[in-house]
Amino acid sequence: MKTHQRLLVLIIFLVPTVKVYAFPDTIRHGYTSCSTCHVSPAGGGLLSHYGRSLSNELMSTWATKDEELPLHGLVKIPESVMEKFFVGGDVRYLSRKVDSANSKVNEGFLMQAQLRLGLVLEKLKFLITIGKLENPRASSQVKTVGTEYYTLWSIKEDLHLRFGRFEPVFGLRMPDHNLWVKSEIGFVPWAERDGAEFFYEGETQSVTLAGFQSTSAMPTAQQNTGHTLSFYQVIGENKRVGLSALNSEGQGVRSRVVSAHGSISFSKKSYSLIEYSRSWTTDVSKDLAFIRYGYEVAKGFTPILQAQGEFTRTSPTSDATRFGGGFIWLPRPHFELMGLVEQQKIPAGNSTEAFLLFHYYL
Repeated sequence: MKTHQRLLVLIIFLVPTVKVYAFPDTIRHGYTSCSTCHVSPAGGGLLSHYGRSLSNELMSTWATKDEELPLHGLVKIPESVMEKFFVGGDVRYLSRKVDSANSKVNEGFLMQAQLRLGLVLEKLKFLITIGKLENPRASSQVKTVGTEYYTLWSIKEDLHLRFGRFEPVFGLRMPDHNLWVKSEIGFVPWAERDGAEFFYEGETQSVTLAGFQSTSAMPTAQQNTGHTLSFYQVIGENKRVGLSALNSEGQGVRSRVVSAHGSISFSKKSYSLIEYSRSWTTDVSKDLAFIRYGYEVAKGFTPILQAQGEFTRTSPTSDATRFGGGFIWLPRPHFELMGLVEQQKIPAGNSTEAFLLFHYYL
């Protein structure tokens, strides 16, 4: 059996149709909408006040009253101010070790330092992210530039339009930029795009349609224009599945991607995240696969198993796979630790990669 066939069998094995309760992370506790916890219906970025309360009540191993608030609740902010102004931010530090027959890497560096600000009016929201590390491995100097900013107009309760600089909705919307289902199709943190995006957000269905163009700050070889379309369906109280499509063109190369993805919980403690994509360019066709299984053994602490694959249909000798395990731990509000050890098989040779990620969110 070929490697990509074994990976498909593993994906099928980890997605039984058993009775389950909710979704991964906050979703497995019964929250199916990104806008429940985030200021933007696209998810990610600034947390809403309710989202912060869930980090205290459901997600963290330990927490004290109001610890989830900005500045850990040490400074009392009037409620009238908090209803209109939102503040957040992220600091990520990565310690990484790679061991292969050809080289050894042992490094640690600051990979993210950003401040997020938001102003919320009746039907308009203005959000901006400030801070950019040009080359994290070479320098920890942060440039105070806006890497993401947009206006979000809530036309109706379930209809939204945003325009500005942002990453379009696509796939599982995971923050892990080292996943091949993201990096191989250009969804990386340093990619800057200007665009517009339409949202429909129903109780069990959501649809997004976006058009984008790379900014002039991007390297010429990485500049492109295109559009994305994503559809998400909530099935009962146990599954969220979706389809996403990307069509882009740049520097004479046209790219197309179709992705099927799902978030499935088997109980209030265990879940799987799955994404399988096929991408085409002018002369290369690839299949990209990802699966993660997690089981929360104690509140806030979740061991995980993970596999991903990259299968070049036009050149099978270029196939690559990663298998490994680790953990995600949210000890207290504002803090996250993630550790992972993976065995990587690529044409250049096999290697073992381990990393520990420290994440502080304001």
